[in-house]
Amino acid sequence: MPQQTGVAVEARFAHPIETVWAFLADFGKLPTVVPGCSGVTVTGSGIGMVRHVPFEQHFTDERLEVMDHAAHRLVYRVIAKADVVVREDYVAEMRLEADGPGACRFFWQSKFTIPDDADVEVEQGKLQRSYGIAIGGMQAALAAAG
Repeated sequence: MPQQTGVAVEARFAHPIETVWAFLADFGKLPTVVPGCSGVTVTGSGIGMVRHVPFEQHFTDERLEVMDHAAHRLVYRVIAKADVVVREDYVAEMRLEADGPGACRFFWQSKFTIPDDADVEVEQGKLQRSYGIAIGGMQAALAAAG
């Protein structure tokens, strides 16, 4: 029987929440700073827009479901993926909270289903690795922007 699970990570950015939010709220921009990710394309705009994200040897197509500027929160859903990606029903939320005048905390959590023949811990580990790479890319891009 498929198993529901998820991953949650947290990071601190030494930048004001509005600076980091401007970066996150550009739904098509985030993947472009991730090492191993190139050729990102975006279809549509606003809620419902889809970003095609090639990463290493596979891809995901992610649809923007929620963009809440007041709460510094967005939600996206994977609507298509490479066959090697076994996670199903993947939905993720990214959220920011102020952490003093010049910093913020970043929360990224996802929920998904793993098929019977997949190792839950291995799949969680793959996703945590991807999140870590993305957060590192975000940190570098924010530092470079000043």
